[in-house]
Amino acid sequence: ACIVLLLACLSADAATYTVTNAADVNFGGTLRWAINSANTNGGGDVIGFATNLAASIISPTGQLPMITGRVTIDGTTNAGYSGTPFVRIYAPNTNAEYGLILNSDQCLVRGLVISRFRRYGIHIQNVNDCIIRNCYLMTNGYAGIGCAGSYNVIGGTNAAQRNVISANTNGVYLSSGWSNNT
Repeated sequence: ACIVLLLACLSADAATYTVTNAADVNFGGTLRWAINSANTNGGGDVIGFATNLAASIISPTGQLPMITGRVTIDGTTNAGYSGTPFVRIYAPNTNAEYGLILNSDQCLVRGLVISRFRRYGIHIQNVNDCIIRNCYLMTNGYAGIGCAGSYNVIGGTNAAQRNVISANTNGVYLSSGWSNNT
């Protein structure tokens, strides 16, 4: 009975956090809040975006929190989504090195425009089995995606899964010592 009780206390239900506000503060409805909330919830969460963000730009004033739990960050949840990403994370006036830092296995990022970060739009940091699909990663300092991990998938075999990676110093930077990335 003690073991069952302990396991029940350790597991958390997956949650959905909806970004409804483009501000860069840590209160309900912002991307920073959604990432922090997913990090503390225990994994398997979804971060989606409300319809009112269709024309908005999320401009972090500093580095967004590192993603430390399995999460799906899904720009396709917006009711106005029709195949082309329009939820934009844009940092022209910040010292933020990375748009999103994935520091947990099995994360999925799709349907976002991420641009103007100093180093990478998305940094897969020493983790495996992450998927980046249907994102536009443009004008980031060093690369659209920096990948240090194995079995990560960038894009896919059909047009709806492919990324547009353009006008970065490098498209995708693959760190040495890792394998089976596609």
